[in-house]
Amino acid sequence: SSQASSASSASSAESSSSEASSKEEKPIPTTTLNAVLLAGDSAFEYYNFNLEVADQYAATVNNITQKLQGKAVVYDMIVPTSIDIMLPESTRAGLNTDDQKKAIDYMYGSMLDETKKVNIYDTLMSHNDEYLYFRTDHHWTARGAYYAYKAFCESAGLTCTPLDSFQSGKLDDFVG
Repeated sequence: SSQASSASSASSAESSSSEASSKEEKPIPTTTLNAVLLAGDSAFEYYNFNLEVADQYAATVNNITQKLQGKAVVYDMIVPTSIDIMLPESTRAGLNTDDQKKAIDYMYGSMLDETKKVNIYDTLMSHNDEYLYFRTDHHWTARGAYYAYKAFCESAGLTCTPLDSFQSGKLDDFVG
């Protein structure tokens, strides 16, 4: 889907943006193949913001929050796609793709204060030198999902299992 995926997560310090900026590199040569951008050894789906869809999404979350008021806490996590997190801004400049941080901020700004927004954009940006998304797929890796899980736990006041307590493995011929 062209819209940023949604689920549940938390916001990092503003210093993440400057950390991400320090990781900027020279623009990567790109090729467009229909709705897919090829850059280096990776493929990215373009993101196009749709105001009507964003407003419908926020209204749906607001409706759920109101209906569950006093019965449950509603958490919302909008997951950015890989093009904003993994592709350097210098390469994204001039591409036909919208700014997902602005889109996410717009949607969160349209939600009720009672909704717990778990904003993972800055969290993922602060780790964008790690393997967070598959190179040839728009899904995140277990590591990317872990950072979202950690942010959700922080937001919900839960204890997060440390990353180093998980077993890690590698498939040698995997190209994703």
